[in-house]
Amino acid sequence: MIGDGLQKAIYAALTAAPALCDGKVFDTVPMDTPAPYIHIGDCQVIDEGNSCADSWECYTDIHVWSEPETGSKLEVMRIGAQIVPRLLAIAAVPGFTIVISTIENVRYLDDPDGVSKHGVITVRHVLDEA
Repeated sequence: MIGDGLQKAIYAALTAAPALCDGKVFDTVPMDTPAPYIHIGDCQVIDEGNSCADSWECYTDIHVWSEPETGSKLEVMRIGAQIVPRLLAIAAVPGFTIVISTIENVRYLDDPDGVSKHGVITVRHVLDEA
């Protein structure tokens, strides 16, 4: 199984200098964290192994939250545009070779609270055991 290596690699990519959102990248967001911030959300791991190799297909949702005074989604879109190349550039997960790294989906939403803006980026990594 892949363990926590991929999440650590994602966190490192998002917090590498210059850190996105001033380094406010969390897997559990502390109460009263001021926006904007990034939340490493759900991860789905699918066993894609066969008789020749152990392989896993991993989907990770990265959430971006903003509370702009303007009411615009532009801030979450700008941050999302900075996140995507960092996710695609992840080159190493200890014990694994990254075979595929791709963005599956990007969505920008108005939150039901009427203030917050929300971006969701779904990244897919296929990992082969090294």
